[in-house]
Amino acid sequence: MNEKPYGYIPLLLISVSYFTSLLLVTNGFIYRYLQVCKTHLFNIYSTLKNKAIGVVINLVLVASHVFVVYVCFWPNEQFAHLVHQDNVTNFDVLGSTFLGFSTKYRSNWTNETLVLSNLMILLLMEYIHFFCARKIAICIRKSALSNRSQTLQRQMFILLLVQAVCPVIFLHIPTAASLLCLFAGFSTTSTAIYAIGVLMALYPFFNPLIVVIFVRDYRNFVLINLRLRADPQQTNTSITPHKRLFFSTRE
Repeated sequence: MNEKPYGYIPLLLISVSYFTSLLLVTNGFIYRYLQVCKTHLFNIYSTLKNKAIGVVINLVLVASHVFVVYVCFWPNEQFAHLVHQDNVTNFDVLGSTFLGFSTKYRSNWTNETLVLSNLMILLLMEYIHFFCARKIAICIRKSALSNRSQTLQRQMFILLLVQAVCPVIFLHIPTAASLLCLFAGFSTTSTAIYAIGVLMALYPFFNPLIVVIFVRDYRNFVLINLRLRADPQQTNTSITPHKRLFFSTRE
């Protein structure tokens, strides 16, 4: 799968998942903000037309990210020969697929503007997370809901916060560190390179694990199937023998 041209398919999927992970969390924050704090707007935006507009906006953002990856990070022959000559990797670069950025062959005003614009979109989504989280916390604290409803709202709010932190730690901070070292000209050690790779590789493991831990139904399902918790629906039945007395009367 790492040979050309089929190797670009999983690379493109990984790149899209990198962006959509944050985009889905942003949609979740906006949804919760409208549901908790702006009920009248939530009812308006719940129409089919507004949902379609939201889907189109998400598709445009994903398409813009794919465009930036293709224009700025898709390697050309000069970049591939540069990596091959510098012995950056131990595999056949010329016959394999990879993504990368070169300040020697790709550093121009257009590419730098596209990369910075993509980073600005990511920062904007992070700001939306912060804004919505702050407003949701205030609305939950001031709401007139019952204690049970407030507890459920807080649990979902905490889950949303953890889901927002997960891609930041495992994806965006390593990527930002890589871009900072690239454009600033900082030299990196092999330990830093391995740490960045390990963090990004652990994201697919921790992202669903967070949902399983915080959602009770999922957590109970996993624990029961792993035989770490008894199934509450399975009841032990026992039959207790008892004696029956029969009476007969004769007239």
